[in-house]
Amino acid sequence: MPWPTPVVLLAVVVLATISMASAWGLGTLSGIRAFGAVVAVAAITGWAGFWTQAAGGSYEAAGAGAGQQYSVQATDYKFAPAAVTVKANQEVQITLTNGAGQAHNWTVQGLVQQYTTGDVQGGKTGSVSFTPSKTGTFKVVCTIAGHESFGMVGQLIVQ
Repeated sequence: MPWPTPVVLLAVVVLATISMASAWGLGTLSGIRAFGAVVAVAAITGWAGFWTQAAGGSYEAAGAGAGQQYSVQATDYKFAPAAVTVKANQEVQITLTNGAGQAHNWTVQGLVQQYTTGDVQGGKTGSVSFTPSKTGTFKVVCTIAGHESFGMVGQLIVQ
């Protein structure tokens, strides 16, 4: 069953808040004030982003100023996901979780400078933050000797 649209969810919250306030003898005006408090709490805690994501939107679009954060898994000679799509001129944070027994890294080639998580030991995480200004498709590799030739290659797509 698909998630209801954010408008439907908002209408349900409005009606539920006003109904509860009326049932408790507080009246409709108090219900509207209570709804305002619910909206404020939702905005502060990020529930608005959840509603947008649940309805099929993207979390990055809902969380203004949150940046673009992505998780990449490294196993022996593979990245998952292999391709990461980001927006140009917005900060990106990539967190690499290494599920392999040996060190790996996530290194972007072809941008103005090379960005890398650095070598991340097995069972550990590492991250890199950068703001890509150039659009296009860029090669991502593990630069540890031999890993690229074994197929540890991915893509960063900057739109």
